[in-house]
Amino acid sequence: CYTDADPQQLAIYAAGHGHLILVRLLLSESQTPPHLTAIADAAALNGHTHVLEWLEGSNGSTSITQSACYWAAAKAQWTTLQWLKAHGLR
Repeated sequence: CYTDADPQQLAIYAAGHGHLILVRLLLSESQTPPHLTAIADAAALNGHTHVLEWLEGSNGSTSITQSACYWAAAKAQWTTLQWLKAHGLR
């Protein structure tokens, strides 16, 4: 199955599908520092604002960058773009 998979890559995949509990579990199991920007980008791409909210609350907004706006706009995730704007990103 996924026994050899990188927990961070799985966390990015999970974030893109809105599975916050799985993201949190995978990041807690990871042996290396998480690539939170990629996780935020995956969440933004598919409109999973609740994942972005958790990232902001647990890691500060530094993990959410301008690229999240780009990915949200790429799939017309207007609610997510509004949330990003309200949190200082444009």
